[in-house]
Amino acid sequence: MKALRAALHTYVPSKNIVEKRRHVYRFADQESYLVVIKGKLTQWECSLRIAELVSDSTDPNVAKRAQTDDGAAEVADGPQDRIPPGY
Repeated sequence: MKALRAALHTYVPSKNIVEKRRHVYRFADQESYLVVIKGKLTQWECSLRIAELVSDSTDPNVAKRAQTDDGAAEVADGPQDRIPPGY
């Protein structure tokens, strides 16, 4: 979260925008932010969010569900990452 909060005020888009004003909005989940940069001629918007790699989760139940016995992700749980056999 510290790195995300630092990036909110220093993040520079790849487009050449002469920044006149920057607005940072926090979404209700408090782990997502919207950065709006207003330039001389254009406005640029970007959402910055925290994401956790499921297999690296500190919650043992989440990490366990990420890897099933047959190596296939459970469809009911939605997209999951998995380690391919042999790695």
